[in-house]
Amino acid sequence: MLGRGLAHIVNIVNPSRLIIWLPQDLVGVPANLAGAAYLEAVTAEIKGAYSTGADNTVLTLKTLPAENTAELGATAAARCVLDCFIDHARGLDGCHTPQRRISRERAS
Repeated sequence: MLGRGLAHIVNIVNPSRLIIWLPQDLVGVPANLAGAAYLEAVTAEIKGAYSTGADNTVLTLKTLPAENTAELGATAAARCVLDCFIDHARGLDGCHTPQRRISRERAS
């Protein structure tokens, strides 16, 4: 489900790089453990989402730090808001904003 969810995000946003912060138990696990199979399935799902092919996928797995997780989440949220604001300002979000009304005094 993680891979499928991220694949949908990739299809919408089309990022050039994707960084996934995971708990220590899922990063760098031996190949014979279930965590390795889980990450392999996640990676395959994400790479399949890129329309240009898996070769153009830059996927980085990082260990979620034990401290400063609130700061990491706040930073990620702030970046999302900023990206959305920039997309809106550039007219890339599909939001239709009405034109400014001209006052009757200025029109005459």
